[in-house]
This record gives sequence, structure tokens and C-alpha cells, in this order.
Amino acid sequence: MLARAVPRLPGPSALPGGSVFEPKYDGFRLLVFAGAERVFLQSRNGRDLTEAFPEITEAASALGEDVVLDGEAVIYREGRLDFGALQQRTNRRPSAVAELARREPAHFIAFDLLHHAGADMLEWPYRERRSALESLFQGHTLEAPWALTPTTNDVDQAEQWMHQWAPAGVEGIVAKGAAQPYQPGRRGWQKYRFRDTAEALIGAVTGTLTRPETVLLGRCTTNGELRLVARSTPVPPALRDQLSDRLHPGGPGHPWREMRISSHWGSRTPLDFTCVEPELIAEFHGDTAVDRGRWRHPVRLHRLRLDLTPDDLPPAEDPPSPSTGPSLPAGRRMKRGTMASKPKRTVYHITPSQDAEPGQAWEVQHKEGRRTLREPHRTQKQAIDAARHQAADHKPAQVVVHGRDGRIRTEYTYGNDPRDIPG
Repeated sequence: MLARAVPRLPGPSALPGGSVFEPKYDGFRLLVFAGAERVFLQSRNGRDLTEAFPEITEAASALGEDVVLDGEAVIYREGRLDFGALQQRTNRRPSAVAELARREPAHFIAFDLLHHAGADMLEWPYRERRSALESLFQGHTLEAPWALTPTTNDVDQAEQWMHQWAPAGVEGIVAKGAAQPYQPGRRGWQKYRFRDTAEALIGAVTGTLTRPETVLLGRCTTNGELRLVARSTPVPPALRDQLSDRLHPGGPGHPWREMRISSHWGSRTPLDFTCVEPELIAEFHGDTAVDRGRWRHPVRLHRLRLDLTPDDLPPAEDPPSPSTGPSLPAGRRMKRGTMASKPKRTVYHITPSQDAEPGQAWEVQHKEGRRTLREPHRTQKQAIDAARHQAADHKPAQVVVHGRDGRIRTEYTYGNDPRDIPG
């Protein structure tokens, strides 16, 4: 049974019988079939992973029970769950897998019991299956590699888990109906991914420069090499219009010109993209599935950050290992810190207030160091006047006026052309 993505955490009565919340882990979904004669581990898409996780296979065989368990295989590395470590287990010789299992053992986090002692439990309501699963763990006093996922009916507790455990690799929350049967293949559960904001350089696009469809985002390493860190979902129309006016084709020395990446997960078809000059910085929303500094799932673009330069971004981590993604070829180096002697501009953004109090529908945003300062105003005109007054006192500066649809409507320049000055 699967979960469909939802934009917000479901309420306590969103699902039949009331919502029960569980952490969503950054791991391999796994069905464990254990019987008297054999054990079989099956991935979400039906692949046989029995030999990939010998420690789980051995533990399932030692149960001595006729069971089918649903759960997640995970590996904990350097303080968080590591999806790349799981990928290293596939397509390896048994001796290599055995060595990986010895050095970094996997665990199986169980969250459902589908069959036990000859009884098919698919039609049982979730609350009864959960009770039987807890009894199985208690009856066998199960320890590593077994783990039982926690559950709660409390929305606040689920919210706390999501934020508290996100740094350790918990991607979000799955909500299940206490009265729901288990329906294989159906998206009857709901999942809410924790998303945070980050920034990166736009290094390439799919589609065309005048009509970009998605973007490839990068950050510079400490020695100035641009590395891929994320791919985006389709660019929102308002942001596409802004990009089309600002994107410039990448030169022959662009470091990604010879890069090859797949068009989507599990595909061998290469992605067709166009390199652009890495000069625009975008703010995006991404989940917690990050492998060595690279977001594994597509991220959602939020807005351009004209007030930032590459020096404002955190450095990219070491290149991913072959199992977690392509290493990028050496190419043109981005020089970090070479613009420090030039004056930095201040950019004031006029935007609709996201948390508007009565009578304060607009706000002025600008950065001071790493902090984003917000100043509320009753009308757009008042916000513009206030921003222009501040910009005139802090040259070079720029005022960027956004409409309610997010599009840039007007720009005011104070001092030198701010496009020629790092922000």
C-alpha cells in the first residue's frame, strides 16, 4: 500500500477511523516474507533484495514464524540515515555485500504486519494490524536489526517528530487511517514531506533559454569547482518569465558541458539540457533526502535571489560516490572571493506579506548578513516609498517590486547599475 503526497500535515480525522501518524524514513521500502523453508525480501517494485541485506534475511529466518512484514530498510551513517549506503548493497557480489553488512549493518523498521501464522491480515483494520505487530515484537523481544516504528494520534507530536528528526534523515510524516485495510498498490495513505529552503546557482536548464522547463542547480566547492546539487520540478510560469530575461548561454568552458546524467530515476536515457552562465541564484524548497550535499528528489523553485552572490552560498560537499550520482568533470573554476573588494549592493524586495496582520498587506525585505529583515506596510505604495528612501541612503542599491502573482513589476536602481555589482 502506498501514500499520496499532500501539501500539509493531515488533521486528526482526515482518514477513516482517525489519523495515525508515523515517521517517513529515507530508506528502501521492503516486504519481508518469512516462512519455514525460505525468506524473501522484495522491493517496492518487486525486485528481489534477499541477497542485498543478509543481516535482515538471517534475522527473518531466525524468527521461526510464518510472517509478512512491511517496512523500511535503513543504514545509519555519520549521524543520519544514508540512502547512498543502501544503494551500494545492490548489484554486488555476495562477498562484497557481506563486508558492507559487517561494516555498516542495515536495520529493518517495521510498520505493518500483513500475514501471521497462516492468517491473511490485509482486510484487518490498521489498528488491529498494529496491535498484532506490537505483540510480535514483544513476544520475541526483537532487537537489532529489527526496529518498530513509533506511532501517535497527536498532530502536534507528529509535527515535533518531523522537525526534531529531519536532520537524522526522517523525510516527513505518513498518516494512516486507523480503520483502513491494507490495499496493495493503492495510494490510500497520505505523506507530508518536511521541506526547507536553500539557495543555489542556476547552472543549466531544460527546454530553452526563453522558455526554461526545469533548472539544474549547483554550488561551488572550496576550490571553486561548480558541482550539481539539485534538479527542479517544472518552473512556475511567473518565475519562467523572470528567468527568460536573465539567462545567458554558458561558454565553451562551462564545467557541465560534458556532464551526463539520467533523465529520471532508474532511466538510462541522458537528460538533454543547456548550460547557462552560473550567475543567477535561486531559492528553492527541498526535502531532507540529501546525499553528500545533493538533493535526491526534485526541488521546487521559489524565487530568484538577486541580492545574493556565489560567495553567499555554502560550499558544495565532496563529489558523490558512483553509487549516489555522477561525479562532475573538472572544468572552469568559479573564483570565490574575487569580488570582495567591490561594493556590495542592498536589494529591497517589495512583496505581499505572507503573514499579514490586519492592515499590513505588504512588506519590504532585505538582507543584513545572513539575516532577512522584514518591514510590514499597509499598502504597496507605502512599502515602495519606504524602500526607495532606504535605498537612496545605502547606495549602490536596488528596489525590486513584486506583484501578487510573484512577477517582478518594477525595478529602481540607486548608484551604479546593481547588475554589475555583486550583492
